[in-house]
Amino acid sequence: MESISYITCTNNFEILDNCLLKSIKFDWEDEIIVIESPKSIAEGYNTAIDHAKHQIKCFIHHDIIITNPEMLRKNIMSYCTQDVGIVGVIGSKQETIPWWNDGDIGSVVDTRMGIIWFDEGKNYCKTLDGIVLATCQDVRFDESIPGFHLYDQDICKQMTNQGLQNFCMGNGYRMLTHFTSGTVMTDQINGYNEALDVYRKKWSC
Repeated sequence: MESISYITCTNNFEILDNCLLKSIKFDWEDEIIVIESPKSIAEGYNTAIDHAKHQIKCFIHHDIIITNPEMLRKNIMSYCTQDVGIVGVIGSKQETIPWWNDGDIGSVVDTRMGIIWFDEGKNYCKTLDGIVLATCQDVRFDESIPGFHLYDQDICKQMTNQGLQNFCMGNGYRMLTHFTSGTVMTDQINGYNEALDVYRKKWSC
């Protein structure tokens, strides 16, 4: 039986304790690795990868409550296969920036908007939101992308460039609640434009 390395970054242990740590449940030899206050999420995730025990890794935000851990774990184990790049719960079938501009897929419960339901999910896609990203591939996040944005689109783009398809799990709204007050207006997101500049130069888009 395979196991999972759950990986998260946090700058607020109160949020971490009240959300992810309160709701996560382990099976077999699963582990959770917490990286405190990295200078970027890419750096934090790579640090955790270097210490992870298991091939399957689930990168998950600290402000997520896992409402159905058994379903989440089962889906991660089912869909993280050698022919799939990144697995998530919400994203886009198109290569669009930001991802929610076109081709939206999947669902999640979000404290700003309630249930975000684009469609059933359970289909291949180009990019996924970073609230939860799981994979059995050997991955490295690009540390040239600063801060806490675009790392998710970049890792998905890395996979498609390798000929792998990314996959959106169904029933995201039944598995996860995202506790956030952040805006979706990119011109109001701290550090977004800086990350976008690096991303666009890297991928010539």
